[in-house]
Amino acid sequence: MPVAQAMGGRRWYTVPDGLIQEKALVAVAMAADALPGQPRARLRETGATVPLSFIVAPRVGNQWSGSLDLAGAAPGEQTVDFLVRMRDGSDRVVASSKFFLHDDHVEPARLDDHRGQPREGRCHAAVDDECRGRG
Repeated sequence: MPVAQAMGGRRWYTVPDGLIQEKALVAVAMAADALPGQPRARLRETGATVPLSFIVAPRVGNQWSGSLDLAGAAPGEQTVDFLVRMRDGSDRVVASSKFFLHDDHVEPARLDDHRGQPREGRCHAAVDDECRGRG
């Protein structure tokens, strides 16, 4: 089985709506010789799966990356599984990562709770509060 490590990406995304159709950028550090294993990423909740592309990133090295569609996923913690196909034809999860999916409204009162931070920091902190159940 390939040795793999999920790469830290963004901690949260917003639920897709009529205006925003954001995709989750996902990456896993894994050897280039994983190509025969058809590396893929799967959003556990919806089963949405995408093939990953191999890149060599400066300071990081070999990694496989892709963009997962978030349509149909509910707000809350989401898990991305990184899969490879084994020689016997079975799929194996070689790494996983997590992020939070949040609906796109953040109440002004929650933003005020973090008024000592720069504007962008207030939004991130307010969303993090709600995702962690402090909202």
